[in-house]
Amino acid sequence: FTFRMQAQPVWDTFATSRATVMRFLLDWQGTPLPHDRRITVSRSEGAWRTVVFDGGGGARCLRDGGVQALGNQRYRFAVPVAMCLGGAHVLRASASFADDRDDSAADDIRLDRVPNGGGYGPFIRLPN
Repeated sequence: FTFRMQAQPVWDTFATSRATVMRFLLDWQGTPLPHDRRITVSRSEGAWRTVVFDGGGGARCLRDGGVQALGNQRYRFAVPVAMCLGGAHVLRASASFADDRDDSAADDIRLDRVPNGGGYGPFIRLPN
């Protein structure tokens, strides 16, 4: 997965206590909503974490690290398709960015959606 932010995000650091996460909702073609998988990417106190959840909210895969900053607010990470996403599928994705905009521990979450992200984007095919 490669994604780009409109501006440089303020990730959590040792000096702050921000709840900052990128979320991807994946829906298999031909299946009813809600989403079948949710992938969250976060950076907390200098470390990246990627978690894949199933449609019921149970964690399927956890990966520390593995996120590559590409410049120009772009990021890339990989998820094992067979193990974490249930194999190759044709799917559609929706994304959102959540940030509490507060350096305290308060949970005042602000949610930004990708352009035209009110629903899912175009279908993509996962590799075999």
